[in-house]
Amino acid sequence: CGGSQILQIIGVNDIAARIGRLDPLTFVCQAAGILNRVSCQLQKHSLRVTVFILLRIIDADKLTARFGIRFRLEMYTPEQLSVIVERSAKILKVECDHDGALEIARRSRGTPRIANRMLRRVRDFADVKGNGVITREMADKALRALEIDALGLDPIDHRMLRSVIENYGGGPVGLETLAATIGEEAVTLEDVYEPYLMQLGFLKRTPRGRCVTHKAYQHLGLSVPDRLSDGAEQLTIESR
Repeated sequence: CGGSQILQIIGVNDIAARIGRLDPLTFVCQAAGILNRVSCQLQKHSLRVTVFILLRIIDADKLTARFGIRFRLEMYTPEQLSVIVERSAKILKVECDHDGALEIARRSRGTPRIANRMLRRVRDFADVKGNGVITREMADKALRALEIDALGLDPIDHRMLRSVIENYGGGPVGLETLAATIGEEAVTLEDVYEPYLMQLGFLKRTPRGRCVTHKAYQHLGLSVPDRLSDGAEQLTIESR
């Protein structure tokens, strides 16, 4: 919490994320502007704040039950993303045909933010290596140069999958071990890279660690081990 803010609205969940996950949590507010948290292990952590409001986060089901209609946010389809890419291209004053926008959209992991970032890099590539027009061929050439494949996997995705396959026989391997192997933070792999790989069916979480699937072998052009040739599961997927 920054001391320069005049008013802060602090959620209990947010505080727990900032100073650790130890339960149960007890928070004590002092007049001096120190928000203390005492854990069951009698450890004490302090956050210096100014004026604040402490909110108790209620159960998510109880919160959503108050609304008459519940929606689920899904990833954008390539067709939907291509509309966003074409609009962004007009804002950037760069010529981009529909096929070029669709090629960028296919590799954007269903996320407009990623699509717009790729559009800027492809634009630079088209200006230097082409005539400034983003076509499907130019988008494919630019994204391949950036090591982004047809499914939107970048070098870190490939390093994750290949590390599990080459160093750990396809898994299982613990997240911390995998992160240390490829030189990335475990939280980055878990929050940024794993969800998309799991959506593609390339990676799965098990009680013993992460495992790659036969789809990952096929995508990387590697021979599928006999134990995975029929797509059978190695272990029961862990519910997390």
